[in-house]
Amino acid sequence: MDFTTWIVKDRVTRHRPMDALPGYRSSEDLFLENMDNSFHLISWDKLQEKIQPETWPEETTLIDLRSETAFRENGICGSVQCLLAELPSNYGKLLPDKSKEVIIYCNGGMQSLYAVMYLFMKGYRNVKSLAGGFANYLEKTRSA
Repeated sequence: MDFTTWIVKDRVTRHRPMDALPGYRSSEDLFLENMDNSFHLISWDKLQEKIQPETWPEETTLIDLRSETAFRENGICGSVQCLLAELPSNYGKLLPDKSKEVIIYCNGGMQSLYAVMYLFMKGYRNVKSLAGGFANYLEKTRSA
């Protein structure tokens, strides 16, 4: 590949030079290509079933990626707060059992997908993101 083509690809890939190299596949691409069937979103109603007193919190860990203030003001009972940026240094303490179910939520549902991807690459296979995030959860809870 000539230098001009590489520069154009680098600009298009937002200055991530590895993405501009021919044949390079990012960890995100590899994740999506090798995603196993246990990865999926969890709906509001399925989460409601899971957070019943007889199964909570021993069978499931619920992680809130929102700010500490948002978490304190209005979080889902039984969840643990951890910012997405802090997940790489805290996941081992938060989630010592890789076989335990983990449900992650943020405000809108995008950051939690990144967290699911990260944890999946670290060997967690029973990880889910709350569809629509906390905003959707709150809306459905209020209308229920």
